[in-house]
Order: sequence, then C-alpha cells, then structure tokens
Amino acid sequence: MGSITPKLGLLSNLVYLNLKSNQLNGSIPGELGQLKLTTLMLGDNRLSGEISQAFFRLSSQQYLSLEFNMLGKVLPSNIGELFPNLIELRLRNNKFEGSIPSSISTLTQLTHLYLNDNKFEGPRPVSL
Repeated sequence: MGSITPKLGLLSNLVYLNLKSNQLNGSIPGELGQLKLTTLMLGDNRLSGEISQAFFRLSSQQYLSLEFNMLGKVLPSNIGELFPNLIELRLRNNKFEGSIPSSISTLTQLTHLYLNDNKFEGPRPVSL
C-alpha cells in the first residue's frame, strides 16, 4: 500500500508507466501531466478522487487504463480533443458520473473502450 509520488513527474523522458495491481491509494498526481507518456496503466488499485486537470495534458497518450479504482466525477466534455491519439481507454469499475462525452466519437484511432460499471447517466453518444 502507498500512493503515487508526484516526483514521477520529474522523469521527463518516461513514456511507459505500469503501476497496476499494487494496492495504491490516494489520488493521481497532476505532475504526471508533465510527462510524455504514451502508455499509463494504473488499473486495479485503490485510487480515488477526481482526476486533476493537469493530468489531461497527456496528449500523446495511446493506452490509458484507470479501471478498477474508485475514481470519480465527470469526464471532461472535450476528452476526445485532449487525448487525440488514444487507441485504448479503460475506465470501467470506477465512480465516474454524468454523461459520456460525445467527443469520444472523435477518437478515430480508438479500438477498445471500457466504460462499464460506473455511474454514467443519460443517452450514450450516437456514435457509440
């Protein structure tokens, strides 16, 4: 058990980070948004809270796995523009709420999308 150290944000050349299944708790440090990550795997931990806006600067992200945590709040409505290179997005089994952003449909490279077991409500985007 432990938390993700904000000092990871100092690893400026880091492109792949896999911390899944480590019983990590706390929030995701906004400092990770300073990295050039293409792959971030934080699934199957005990992470909670809202995702920092700084985290959404990871525009080179291709694989993002935050599944099986306790993360919550709404996803940014422009998530498609924030992560234009996403191939795989795993957000299942969290506490995300609100509607599924229609900008997900702009993710033309997306091949895998996991949003199940959250608290999304309202109509799903027509493109899904």
